[in-house]
Amino acid sequence: MKSGTCQVLAAVSLAFFSVTIFGCVTEKIAKNQDAVIRDLIFAERTDVMLMADWHPAIVDGKKAGSKMPACIVIHGGGWFKGDKKDMESVSTRLAESGISALNIKYRLAPEYRFPAPVIDTKDDIRWVRGNATPLGVDADRVCHMG
Repeated sequence: MKSGTCQVLAAVSLAFFSVTIFGCVTEKIAKNQDAVIRDLIFAERTDVMLMADWHPAIVDGKKAGSKMPACIVIHGGGWFKGDKKDMESVSTRLAESGISALNIKYRLAPEYRFPAPVIDTKDDIRWVRGNATPLGVDADRVCHMG
């Protein structure tokens, strides 16, 4: 298959995936306006769904309006151990500071070889930017930390 064809197929797949997940996110946010949303699927692989917890920004005790910054929180462990639960308190503190947080779980070694976890962390930023409007996030103010 030619490189251009692969790029088009990848773009179509990503667009389909974004539309499918977008509806899911919008529905969950509408139901849980102020609450942490657990186990959102931000990417799918052949054998695993990658999940994250969404912590909406809180300002003056209420969920913040649109166009807030967001931070994708990545647990430590050298790509071979750890869990998103390890960064729960960090995600909560970011949200309480007015920064929405996506606390992710990524594929771990040795079951998944490098660069699988790095690819997962690239997918999460695409997911946040692709869902910026329903999430109330400024797509130009998204960072990673971990």
